[in-house]
Amino acid sequence: MQNLADYFDATADGLARLYDGDGLFSRSLDRAARGALFEYRDLLLAECGDVRGLSVLDVGCGPGFHLEALAARGAAVTGIDLSPAMIAYARARLRRAGLDATLVQGAAERVPLGRHDIVVAIGVFDYVDRPADFMRILAAAAGSRVIATFPTASPVWTKVRRWRYRRRGIKLRFYGPGEVAGLAAGAGLAVRRIESVKRSGGGLFLAADAPESRRKDAGP
Repeated sequence: MQNLADYFDATADGLARLYDGDGLFSRSLDRAARGALFEYRDLLLAECGDVRGLSVLDVGCGPGFHLEALAARGAAVTGIDLSPAMIAYARARLRRAGLDATLVQGAAERVPLGRHDIVVAIGVFDYVDRPADFMRILAAAAGSRVIATFPTASPVWTKVRRWRYRRRGIKLRFYGPGEVAGLAAGAGLAVRRIESVKRSGGGLFLAADAPESRRKDAGP
């Protein structure tokens, strides 16, 4: 866990610049290399719909990209991240936009998450040692929906990513649609959609209904 926090502290500046790069050329290169990040954002916002008055928890919030987008649409947002540097970037991003957020530095497995209408985990399951347990943690915090992404294996890119992270003592996980569906079912979630994102850096996008939401829909 410490290796992961240290890694994201060291890379926080680069990830923040991915969204706020100085100049069109650098932004274009970054977005071409990791275009799935922006597609994930669009899928997330479409899946969340009207979030005015809703509470949204972003687990692994990074520099606050999704927090800003959701808060601007009227959600009460909470972000949690292992990395103090990422939390600092997220705080600065929200402040620049004139938006409010609750920000917590720590691991989702170790801090109280509370209850939220929607729980989001974009780009997190890559690094999770026990994904079934982690999915249950997300489901327990969600009153309505869980939205998450999962990396898929590719012939070349997977080997490169594993090599890069192994040098830092970090193990990566990759998933298939069946495993993602199984993780959701094991946490008591009902899958709404599992969508494949083909752009560079892409994988699987999951949206699933929480048990409490299904009970409400079923009525008395």
